[in-house]
Amino acid sequence: MLRLISAITARYNWKADELSVGQADLAKMWSVDLRTVKREMKRLREAELLILKRAGAKGRVSAYSLNQEKIEELSADKWDLVGPDFGERMREQLGVTTGVVII
Repeated sequence: MLRLISAITARYNWKADELSVGQADLAKMWSVDLRTVKREMKRLREAELLILKRAGAKGRVSAYSLNQEKIEELSADKWDLVGPDFGERMREQLGVTTGVVII
């Protein structure tokens, strides 16, 4: 997850809703080899956190968008840990009627 966060922080184009960065750049950013980048990107696609918008081709890198609905689904039970006001805002924004109760 930290690798995804670092890629989003460094390279996500919010206007175009696109993460478009080469594997060599990701390898350097993450301090790993190219094979690790390939495995990690595959894992993020399979987890449905990233959606392939445009496949890479010779001389062109792949482009991905964030699957915000999936991220919201996976993180919903942690919203109140950020703060009760954050949890309330997220539930209101997304129209979620049930809240998470933290004891």
